[in-house]
Amino acid sequence: MRGHVRERGKGNWYAVLSVRDPQTGMRKVRFHSLPECKTKREAQTACARLLTETSSGPHISSGKTTLREWVDHWVSIGCPGSKRRKEVGLTDKISPRTAHHVHIVLGACLATAIRTGKIARNPMLRLAKVPAPGEPDHGMVLDADQLRALVQGFKRRSFFPMVAVAAFTGARRNEILALRWDDLDVANKTLRIERALEVTAKYGMRFKEPKTARGKRTITIDDDLIALLVAERERHLRIVAGVPDGTNVDLSLVKLPPDAMMFPGSGFTRPRHPNSVSKEFKRKATALGFPGLRFHDLRGTHETLLLDQGVPVHVVAARCGHDPAVMLRSYAKRTKRADISAAAVIGSITRGVLS
Repeated sequence: MRGHVRERGKGNWYAVLSVRDPQTGMRKVRFHSLPECKTKREAQTACARLLTETSSGPHISSGKTTLREWVDHWVSIGCPGSKRRKEVGLTDKISPRTAHHVHIVLGACLATAIRTGKIARNPMLRLAKVPAPGEPDHGMVLDADQLRALVQGFKRRSFFPMVAVAAFTGARRNEILALRWDDLDVANKTLRIERALEVTAKYGMRFKEPKTARGKRTITIDDDLIALLVAERERHLRIVAGVPDGTNVDLSLVKLPPDAMMFPGSGFTRPRHPNSVSKEFKRKATALGFPGLRFHDLRGTHETLLLDQGVPVHVVAARCGHDPAVMLRSYAKRTKRADISAAAVIGSITRGVLS
């Protein structure tokens, strides 16, 4: 293998390597940009380093496959090696936990490229800084009185039924936005969760199945929430029939579209945009005296209140479509009452014994 340096324009140095293809025996010329080199001597030093590195490893023929094309291919073949915790680098404009996840996935993708002979080395392994996973944001948790005050504060607003469902079922925001009226079973007092809304740059808003089998579930709901949802459906029927509120009329012959949304955006079949829901909720919650409260915090509050009241872990996890172990780790970060309850139990046992 031979090499030399060449300057294209003032200060633009390239290493020119002459490599023999082991399969054809023919020599091929490969150009490597050396943007960090400002002088010929620096370029020659970099060229010598490239010659050493290239000679010590297997020859990889240059191709035109981009990183994006390779990632698409890697995903299409099942993401081999994705369980391995390789570490690569990326921008710091995302949360530490997300950065850590991307490290793992992209690292496995590039490792596959090495094993299949697409690249000789993983350049991302040279990075000096690797993001730590960081602690997940467990958000705010309301006590029972605070939750009642918050929900009541949304009365006489279109958000009220949606907030009530979130607070008293523990469903995720995008699961709630994907609910249809045929998911409500009034006779059995249940609400079925079997899809979620997602927003992508390529497809816009669309529905998808839950990520795991736990996500598909049927939730038992109380009489008050049933009554609220029945009233909301009646309001939609009145809109379809053109009948104003307060007018006594038989709505049994009025029909909603088969795929009518429970909490629609425009019309009856188009969902609300998740971002607008989060922004409006946060604005109103702040006005009610709960600054920083997110829509997602209603889910954590629901889980915490049930667990604090002694509802079994597996019951709460099934209700919320959660992994029990993950839920318990989050609960341990959110609750303060569990330790107080434990102390009260021990106190009842030791009463009269230690005095």
